[in-house]
Amino acid sequence: TCNGQPVTAQPGAWWLDKAFGVIPLGAVARVGENVVTLRAQPFSVWHELEPAYVLGDFALRATERGFVIGPDRALVPGAWNEQGHPFYAHGVAYARRFNVSATAGRFEVALATWHGSVARVRVNGKHVGWLDAPPWRCEVTPHIRRGENLIEVVVIGTLKNTLGPHHGNPQLGTAWPGQFQRGPAEGPPPGTNYSTVGYGLFEPFVLERVWPAAAP
Repeated sequence: TCNGQPVTAQPGAWWLDKAFGVIPLGAVARVGENVVTLRAQPFSVWHELEPAYVLGDFALRATERGFVIGPDRALVPGAWNEQGHPFYAHGVAYARRFNVSATAGRFEVALATWHGSVARVRVNGKHVGWLDAPPWRCEVTPHIRRGENLIEVVVIGTLKNTLGPHHGNPQLGTAWPGQFQRGPAEGPPPGTNYSTVGYGLFEPFVLERVWPAAAP
């Protein structure tokens, strides 16, 4: 139940893994405190609980005990976990428009400062390539056209932020079973104390004509 109202899993729906069923709460959720109750009768070892995840279009605000869900807001260049999305792991698309007067030569999309597992490059709606190693450049020559070009770079995080471990200041790159059992005994710590990684694009990417050199 949610707020005392019966809710059921959406048939055939799952998130992240087929073991994660999806239970829509939009019709019964409300502003303020919401209580979700799970009851198994008879209870057995097969009903041991794992974390439950709330999905939707919203932002989080850190409080003295975890987080509060609030209205979503547009992202700007910078770390997602500092903009209300500390547990987000999927892709964020950053788009820029470039006007090209001549298509002769070689064109590359170049990233300067960013953090993620991989970045996807799209030009005028078409997938072009991936950025997964320095020097963070992707050739886009065949897809550039005269006039305006829409270029998107999709920065993708990792499941570290979504699944954890989030407590006890774990070393980045480690995820041992014991690290998921280090929650504070007194309950959720301040939201600012959760261990998450600052994924995101920190300055605009550029489209460069690297050969022949562009005229001054």
